[in-house]
Amino acid sequence: MNSAPLVYRLLFGNAIKKALFAGTFWEMGYRNRKWINLGMVKFVSEEKRKKWLRQLEQRFSKLRPAV
Repeated sequence: MNSAPLVYRLLFGNAIKKALFAGTFWEMGYRNRKWINLGMVKFVSEEKRKKWLRQLEQRFSKLRPAV
């Protein structure tokens, strides 16, 4: 996202989060979910974006659907 998180939340709510969490991820069997917001992407350094990607890779490598 390139909008400031507070502005986005106040103007639009978080429809994407609701749809993904209540719909997609729940139906796929993922019960332990956490929203990770990476706001103001255009304005952070390349090193910060690389750090975010490393952190996401670590988190996603641990994901397992509920059985």
